[in-house]
Amino acid sequence: MPWLSEASWRLSASDLIDSGSDDAFDRVARLAAQSVGAPVSLATILDAGFQVFKGAHGLPEPYATTRSTPISRSFCRYVIEGEQPLIIEDARTHPLVKDNPAIEELGVVAYLGLPLRTPNGSVVGSLSVIDHKPRHWSPSDRRTVEDLVAILDSELALREEIRFRQRAEEQARLMSREMEHRVKNSLSTVQAVIALSVRASQSPEEIRSDLLERVASLSSTHSLLVESEDSGAYFGDIVRSELKHYGLGTRIHVFGPDVLLNSSEAVIVGMVVHELATNATKYGALAPGMEGLVAIDWRLSDAPRRRLAVSWRETIGPDARSLPIEEAAQGFGSELLDTLIVRQLHGTMKRDWTERGLLFEAVMELAPAPGPAR
Repeated sequence: MPWLSEASWRLSASDLIDSGSDDAFDRVARLAAQSVGAPVSLATILDAGFQVFKGAHGLPEPYATTRSTPISRSFCRYVIEGEQPLIIEDARTHPLVKDNPAIEELGVVAYLGLPLRTPNGSVVGSLSVIDHKPRHWSPSDRRTVEDLVAILDSELALREEIRFRQRAEEQARLMSREMEHRVKNSLSTVQAVIALSVRASQSPEEIRSDLLERVASLSSTHSLLVESEDSGAYFGDIVRSELKHYGLGTRIHVFGPDVLLNSSEAVIVGMVVHELATNATKYGALAPGMEGLVAIDWRLSDAPRRRLAVSWRETIGPDARSLPIEEAAQGFGSELLDTLIVRQLHGTMKRDWTERGLLFEAVMELAPAPGPAR
């Protein structure tokens, strides 16, 4: 499961709008108006054709109730879009806003607005003071509004930190449940392997060796899942990971498209490939003294269900008939393959020994794709 992305916890303009008007923003707007002696002050956020007043003081009705106007009535849009202060002494003669309906409808004549920023520097709104008559805004007026903007910026930073902590706590709870589920699944798989191993006619030392190898195979598959942040694992990656120590690229060749498996399927398939490789080193093309080759290819079909067809072909030569075929066919590996492919993946498998070696074929049913192909 991926950790928190920056986009998942940073405050945005839509977050501020969704939470409605706000007492803290109202208090700062009221303080701004009183401090500079202006009748109106607004803390404004833009949203899809409207300006929304997160904080307001001195607004006439119906705007004091609706807390918004069409963006065509907005002076604050120029502060937000330009990301810089806007200072207007007389809007009726100012080339940027002289035709704005807010002059008549809201009495906006003199205007001083500064941008509000989140901690990463993004402008999400503005704080403005408004007068109904022409006015020269003094340096003191601007410093006062700047100080109040700093207070709101700090408020935004605090809310972003709270948002981050809440999301982090939620993610931690989800990860804890996911890890608990995954550990239980892994323990169940290990228990099944142990049960099958103990039933096999092997010595304690042989059982120990096989168990360690199979648990290592599980670990290898889980490493792939961790690297993908639990988005699944590709069948080809699992095959290459399991076979990299057996002569991959020289005695072993793999062919097939990208097929993404979910985490449960990946674990099962990893064990299947491991068992086939183990059998090949004991009884087949990779056995000591043999100079055989292994070719693995696979294909995916999506109709009517998602199925993965895998072919494992061992080419040995005339010596194939001298190998302990019956032992290979009836051993623990065969029983485990039946458990994994037939019972767990609701698939089919068949094994044919020819004069030149082994042909193993399996078809496994898969869940819908867990994500897009790479």
